[in-house]
Amino acid sequence: MRASKQEALQEDTAEGKEDGRNWAESEADYKELSRIAKIEDLTLNNLWRAVDPELDEGALLTYLFGNIEQEPSEEYVAGFIEGAQEFFAEVRDQL
Repeated sequence: MRASKQEALQEDTAEGKEDGRNWAESEADYKELSRIAKIEDLTLNNLWRAVDPELDEGALLTYLFGNIEQEPSEEYVAGFIEGAQEFFAEVRDQL
């Protein structure tokens, strides 16, 4: 059971990382990405503040993650932020 849990958490992180990169490439603007690049504590609240603290939670979740049934896991969010940060680090000097 412990191995299964660890595998599920790793899958959430990997899926979040891929989705974060895809979102950064196709949806995010420069200001959002520059603020996300500064996030050190990879939490949903910090992502929310970086993207738009004025959005209500439902609008934020839809903007970032599409139509989801429930709030994403901490591992997914951390991966999402990492994916967006990695993309921005790769393209920052080209902008």
